[in-house]
Order: sequence, then C-alpha cells, then structure tokens
Amino acid sequence: MALVIVVSVIVIFEVYNIYFTAKNRELEELENNRAVAIDTIDKLFFEYPNDPQKIAYVIKLQQSQDEENIERILDDAQKYLEIKQYKTLAINQIKDMYGEYYGR
Repeated sequence: MALVIVVSVIVIFEVYNIYFTAKNRELEELENNRAVAIDTIDKLFFEYPNDPQKIAYVIKLQQSQDEENIERILDDAQKYLEIKQYKTLAINQIKDMYGEYYGR
C-alpha cells in the first residue's frame, strides 16, 4: 500500500513538472513573439516615429495573450500605415496641383 502511495506521489509530481515546464515554454514563446512584434512595429513606423498610434499598438502588443492577437494587431498597424501613406500622397498631389492656392 505504501509503495502505491509513493509511486502515485512521484507520478503526480512528474505530471506537474511536465505541465509547469510546458506552460513556462509557452510564456517564453509568447514573450519572444511580443518582442519581435514590437520590433516590427518600430520598423513599420520608422517614417512616423512620433505617431501616437505607434504607442497604442505597442501597448496592445504588450497586453496580448496569444499569437492570433499579435498577428491581428500587426495587420491593423499595416492597414493604418497604408491609409496614412495614401492620405499623405493625396495631400501632396493636391499641393502640387493647387500649390499657389493651398496657403489661402
């Protein structure tokens, strides 16, 4: 009977260790993915270093809980920058076309 209890305790301890190790590995991987995503945001916003959305995206990434959420935030950031670049291009075209009237 004592042998069964000892073996059960050892098995439970080993299962706990495996579970704990797996959870730690998942957390490390999530932290690495967050760091890579934040670095990607820095590179995406290279032309717009003072854009307030950059900080918002970094905060969202720091608070993300899974890989899907990280990918969704990066996709949103890319779409935001595409729109921002399109707006800048449109404004510059208007300035080029109507530059002499633009300042009025």
